[in-house]
Amino acid sequence: MPRAVILDPPSEEILDDVVRSERYGSASQAVSEALRLLRAREMRQAWREGIASGGCEPVDGVLDRLEERYRAEPDADD
Repeated sequence: MPRAVILDPPSEEILDDVVRSERYGSASQAVSEALRLLRAREMRQAWREGIASGGCEPVDGVLDRLEERYRAEPDADD
């Protein structure tokens, strides 16, 4: 869904520069990439905070236990 956004002059200049340099085909593409990078940064930060909070364990151990559990359960279709 299209959306209009008002940028401050420094941000507008950056956007104009990246489009003018042909690194992105349009302002929309540049903004989409910027938002993707922002989301990735937020996810990395959430990951770090989760690790720092403790109570974490390696995913391999969790997956091994789940696999054992579901192997041990009778098949529901039988």
